[in-house]
Amino acid sequence: MSSSWRSALSVPIPSPPPCCFEPDTSHVIPALTCKFLAAREAARAGCASSVVVRGTGSPTREFLYVEDAAEGILLATEHYNDSAPVNLG
Repeated sequence: MSSSWRSALSVPIPSPPPCCFEPDTSHVIPALTCKFLAAREAARAGCASSVVVRGTGSPTREFLYVEDAAEGILLATEHYNDSAPVNLG
């Protein structure tokens, strides 16, 4: 009996709204979205606005939208025939 399998590696996958948009407790993308929206609203109201992003800037991150990840997984299962993992990032 022969079997085939595939391994797909993914980066963090933010979900579509509703997700946690609390700037102090949410993950990176929702927190940044909140900060940028607040800065835009402040600027529209004529107030000074800025966005503070914490960290050193040295780490790199990749993000993949959940629908794109699902499509990549489906395509890998349908068309990828190698034993090496597929990087969906």
